[in-house]
Amino acid sequence: VRVPGANPVVLPVVVPPDRIDEIKGLYRNDVIEVPMSGVVNPGRFAPPHLMLQPAKGHAPLAKVNPILAMKGEKTLTGTLAVYPKSPLTTRNTWALEMVDENGFTRSISISSKNKGVMDTLDAKLMQALKTHPEKPEQRRNIVVHPGIDLHIKKGDMLIMPTQATMMITSADDVEIRVKTP
Repeated sequence: VRVPGANPVVLPVVVPPDRIDEIKGLYRNDVIEVPMSGVVNPGRFAPPHLMLQPAKGHAPLAKVNPILAMKGEKTLTGTLAVYPKSPLTTRNTWALEMVDENGFTRSISISSKNKGVMDTLDAKLMQALKTHPEKPEQRRNIVVHPGIDLHIKKGDMLIMPTQATMMITSADDVEIRVKTP
């Protein structure tokens, strides 16, 4: 959910068993319209959930801007973001944060099948972070660096239900544009 002037929020949604077919085929980073009804409290230790429940005369869940529309993209531009290394990963996960014309945010990770390419990209991006004085924005599990834009000049978009990744073959495919504060 995107609220103007605020960071995006992840809202859990309860989908009744008779509506499961409506969410099949959704991908992470799909922009959707969701018909909602009141808040459901699923339990003492769980956050409140919204209920997927269209009002009379309203369409069910609708994809407004599906991530699959980006299939075949070879170039991307966005703000540098990083998912810091965790106990489950071997390195930082670099990403582009892209904001569409309606203010919805997508995070597209950057990767390569070649470890040497990723080592070189790590070094380039870490250097950019060290030379840029602007404080990054810490969000739930991602750090966004609004003073640093990335332009991927050549890559292949890999889209899976859980992740969208721009695959590169050279660290030179990623151009770093540091904004002056």
